[in-house]
Amino acid sequence: MKRNFRAVLRDLFLYVAVALLVVAIAFALGALTAKMNEPPDILLNWVGLGGVMTIVYATAIYKYRAMWKSSRFWSGITLAMLFEIGLGIVALWSVPRISTLFWGMLVYPANVVTVNEFLTRWLGAAGRTS
Repeated sequence: MKRNFRAVLRDLFLYVAVALLVVAIAFALGALTAKMNEPPDILLNWVGLGGVMTIVYATAIYKYRAMWKSSRFWSGITLAMLFEIGLGIVALWSVPRISTLFWGMLVYPANVVTVNEFLTRWLGAAGRTS
């Protein structure tokens, strides 16, 4: 399937905008950490949680794009996100510092599997993707 020039340009613009947003957030966190004169551990934990959630839910939303018109899909995504945010808050207040290796090697794969399994069960036969 050949894409037209406008679609390619739009996608390129979106990729550049997301990249600039990520860089801006990194600089803002660096400035905030320096201004607070505290170690960046807690901020890094929140960035890790936010980064993992962004990737996992963006992937899930893309994977289930056939279900975008379904309110059941959006309620399932919202429910899963709220549950994960609540669980993340409890975990980050309980644990002093979570390593990047932990986020990347354990939390991310577990998150992908659980979100996908939850959505598959939540949506039933209508939500099955190939």
